[in-house]
Order: sequence, then structure tokens, then C-alpha cells
Amino acid sequence: MGVLALSAHDDEHYIIETLGAGVSGYLTKDEAPEQIVEAVRGVARGENGWLSRRVTAKIVSRVRPTARGLGLVRRLSERERRCLV
Repeated sequence: MGVLALSAHDDEHYIIETLGAGVSGYLTKDEAPEQIVEAVRGVARGENGWLSRRVTAKIVSRVRPTARGLGLVRRLSERERRCLV
């Protein structure tokens, strides 16, 4: 059985910890009622990945490489880049 987190918190720490605990989705309470109902039904069907738009934005900004980081990687030689992988 899946678990859908419905929270007032959109803090990155809460989101990452809750997703790491294995929930099927994380919605904030300000989500449209229709979206919440759809997510509950989806989780009941065994679907994963139900995320509020704000939650998705926070996760993407956390994992997206920064411009500075990309600049550093671009300055590496081809051999140095292969070693990173």
C-alpha cells in the first residue's frame, strides 16, 4: 500500500526526508482539491511520483547543476570528465 504525504510544509528538508522514507507522493495542502483526490486515487492504484508543482520546483532546483559548477566541469579535460563518471 502506498502513502501520500499531504503537508503544510514545502521546506526542502521535509520534502527530501519524507520522499526518502518511501512515500508515493508529496502534496502541499494548498493544492487544488481535485489534484489531491486524483493523487489519492493514483496512489491507491499503486502509482508513484505525485508531487505538488512547488515541491517539484524545489527538487529540480536542488539537483540541477549550477552555472558555476557547469563552468568548472567544462574546463576539465576529456580524460578528467571521464574520471568523474
